[in-house]
Amino acid sequence: MADSAASDGDVSEWPAGRVIDRIVTQHHAYVRAHAPVISGYLAKLLAKHGSRHSELGRLATIFSDVTGELAQHMKHEEDVLFPAIRWLAGRHAGAAARRLDDHLEQPIAVLEDEHEWAGRQLALMRTLARGYQVPEGACATWKACYVALDDFEHDLHEHVHLENNVLFPLARRLSEPALLKQPS
Repeated sequence: MADSAASDGDVSEWPAGRVIDRIVTQHHAYVRAHAPVISGYLAKLLAKHGSRHSELGRLATIFSDVTGELAQHMKHEEDVLFPAIRWLAGRHAGAAARRLDDHLEQPIAVLEDEHEWAGRQLALMRTLARGYQVPEGACATWKACYVALDDFEHDLHEHVHLENNVLFPLARRLSEPALLKQPS
């Protein structure tokens, strides 16, 4: 899945709210829509071919672990971190804002660690699935599953890039004391 951000200009120049909106409406929505479909494909493949292809069981387990973690991760972002960054961006223009390192740096560091873990899990899945190359004579479900897993991985990499390399640095810049106006 290709991110349409390229046609929208340089995302590093976007305000925080626009970056957050892109993450939630495009990437979080993608995970929520596609994870159940892929899980269904994996369950069907495991039932039909699992006895001859043990990698399918590992793929299903890892995918379940990743999507379970992502569900909690996205909820935390949407309920806690993103509203705090929006608040910080709004307060930046006026009154004093609390320091990011006091309130958001640790949650951001935790989310970055979770991003790294998910990336390692996706790399393991890709290895187990031999680069998402289906076996000779594979059924349509297997082909669809591997295409969907490849797309899921690409979308998650774009998602993580927006957070780690655009949104989180922007939040850190917004918290710089020189940029914050002190109350009169």
